Amino acid sequence: MKTKNNNLKSLDQFINEKIGATGTENREEFETEYDAFKLGVLIQQAREDKGLTQEQLANLAGTNKSYISKLERNLKDIRF
Repeated sequence: MKTKNNNLKSLDQFINEKIGATGTENREEFETEYDAFKLGVLIQQAREDKGLTQEQLANLAGTNKSYISKLERNLKDIRF
């Protein structure tokens, strides 16, 4: 029989403790940065699903390969 581990926390509980509650400045900054990270991952996945290189995507988007690379690695603010 398994025993219940009372030290386990939900992801929301963990983030609230480590970052801050929803609506606080730290939490808003965290969520904004996390959204940018997720968007970079989604761009990379979509590019790979279409069989495109970073350079091909950059040409289609009217930018350069290094910008696409930085977006995918979360090193650049996303600007449209």
